[in-house]
Amino acid sequence: GRAELPGTRSTMRGRMWDLGAGPLVDLSFQAEAFASRDLSAMFGWLPPGLSGRGALSVRSEGNGVLRVHAEGLDLAAENGGDVRGSFGARAGPGRDWATEGLDVTMRDFDVSYLRGLLDTVPVDGRLTGRTRMDGPRAATQARIDWVFHDRRADSAETAIRGSGVIAFGVPGDIVFRKFTVDSARVALA
Repeated sequence: GRAELPGTRSTMRGRMWDLGAGPLVDLSFQAEAFASRDLSAMFGWLPPGLSGRGALSVRSEGNGVLRVHAEGLDLAAENGGDVRGSFGARAGPGRDWATEGLDVTMRDFDVSYLRGLLDTVPVDGRLTGRTRMDGPRAATQARIDWVFHDRRADSAETAIRGSGVIAFGVPGDIVFRKFTVDSARVALA
């Protein structure tokens, strides 16, 4: 089928059903154009102000688990900046989640857009660079190559490249464990 919303044009294949325990899905989308505001009622975690294109599949696996896989993403933010790449994610059961093959490149991307996706975002500014992640939120294997401009420090530039384990929301906010920094340039303002 074809879906057309004010800012979204997409083809859709798949099915939705209900076995009494809530809706189940096995859907694939190919979006020629996408606007996050069109889908905010269904996906409250989706940051407002994003638009772009890409392919997305969403599949229920029962027991409260939902898998999402996106490829060929090319997203732009209303206030500038963009994200390109692919990602996989598993949500559930409960508040548990994991990344599965996340590989994205950001250019001048406002990290405030991540607030709906993560429990907390302890920084405020813009990010440029590549992020690769895989694993459960308590022990996500990560490789980063970032340049960050901190709004709270007159857009001072900090660069970091490294790899290791990052824990999100357990315990506390974001915790780096067994993380090796290959190079860093830190701006102190």
